[in-house]
Amino acid sequence: MPTPIGHSLAGYVLYAERNGANWQLDRLDLLLFMVFANIPDLDFLPGFFAGNPNMYHHGMTHSIFFALVVSIVVGVAYSIIRKKEMMKMSIILFVTYASHLLLDFLGKDTRQPFGEQLFWPFTSEYYISPFALFSDVHKASHSDIFLKSLFNWHNLTTMAIEVAILTPILLLVLNRKKQSL
Repeated sequence: MPTPIGHSLAGYVLYAERNGANWQLDRLDLLLFMVFANIPDLDFLPGFFAGNPNMYHHGMTHSIFFALVVSIVVGVAYSIIRKKEMMKMSIILFVTYASHLLLDFLGKDTRQPFGEQLFWPFTSEYYISPFALFSDVHKASHSDIFLKSLFNWHNLTTMAIEVAILTPILLLVLNRKKQSL
């Protein structure tokens, strides 16, 4: 499954794509998109405090239903705070959230159950692509060594693959935006 680096790059691609021909950097919006592309992995936190960070990973936060609910709630808050159109923002936030689900779907999963609960709460089935575009992340199942376990050569290679795949896409989007100015 992709790392926060891969998910953040996907968020940056969607941020750049959203801004249209009058593209200007809005650091707060960029941060929102990059954070939003990582929100599904907050499911590590309850497991972390219970002693096993992987306990709830790829469950309900990795579902289309959850993506829809969170996107609407944040879209409403965003429209109130930033005085922007709620429906349009909710849709782009949903797409950004869903980018996480897509990247994870296309990632290698080495822990059972394999995949993610894309259609929760309607089914508890897990779904994963039959081929992996992205590598897996090696991590411990115990909270006391979880963070330390993330720093290894395998995970560095995983991040390099994500950068190699997603950076050219980002550069293409940014170049297209630059040419349309």
